[in-house]
Amino acid sequence: MAALGMTTTACGGPSVGDVESQALTLQVSGVYLGPKAVPSGDDARGDFTMSRALISVDSMQLTPCASGSAPITLDPRVYDLLADPPLGETVTTAVTEFCTLRIDLTPSPDVTESASSSDESLLLEAKDETAAKITYAGEDSPSLTFTADNGDFFGDQPLLLGFDLSGWLAYLAGGATNPLPGLFDSTLTDVAALYVDTNGNQQLDADEQTPVAHAQASR
Repeated sequence: MAALGMTTTACGGPSVGDVESQALTLQVSGVYLGPKAVPSGDDARGDFTMSRALISVDSMQLTPCASGSAPITLDPRVYDLLADPPLGETVTTAVTEFCTLRIDLTPSPDVTESASSSDESLLLEAKDETAAKITYAGEDSPSLTFTADNGDFFGDQPLLLGFDLSGWLAYLAGGATNPLPGLFDSTLTDVAALYVDTNGNQQLDADEQTPVAHAQASR
């Protein structure tokens, strides 16, 4: 039986397939693949920067590559994508190769925009230099699946489930002066990807920005 636990620390480690039993670490964090600040279009207001990013995960499921092996499911949790060090999970298991990660989002009372009476699954907030806010709160319950891009298993670890905050920031800033087009949750597949934190420094460095798996909508 797998033993599950939570951690906010990580370290460099072997390949997921190197040892018979090991601790598999999965961090969940916001990353920046583009600018960390976006001009507001008003010199008096300066730039927008991300000030809050919360995502409510109903379940996170790691599926082994071996046929017939039971998936490992992690408990519900709200992740602060701006947390430093990033939040994460550690799974101690005899399974050595994982090929699929699925995450299901769900509204949570711990993710609620102050002006709203409903629970949210995704809460994003950007501020300009006058502290004026732009907020997006999503109530949908989408699911994302990540399958190893190489057709094999995920490989090295720690794994890092990253959400590109620069993409969301640009989207929020664009909505400050124009209506936001379409459903915001549709951007999830554009901003989410699975990476390997090769040096275990709990950051996505320039040489680690090639995903090992891209997000696909599951529902």
